[in-house]
Amino acid sequence: MIEKMDEDERTAIRAKSKVESGVLYASGLIAGEGLVGILLAVFAALEFNLALGVSFGPIGTLAFFGILTYTLMRYSIFSRNY
Repeated sequence: MIEKMDEDERTAIRAKSKVESGVLYASGLIAGEGLVGILLAVFAALEFNLALGVSFGPIGTLAFFGILTYTLMRYSIFSRNY
């Protein structure tokens, strides 16, 4: 069936697949953020000390969000879904 499609239809299907992959990945990040927020609220209510003695500061934060951005792009824009 895919062999009979013209190039425009194939391109549209690939683009839609990439968008759907990105939306699914981003939805997972949002759900994970919600679960971590609930877990941190439980720790705060129980007065559990989360200090690990390690601070990465702003450079660690930028590196973490850079990795998140890369993985989002990797699983959406640069994915090889056909």
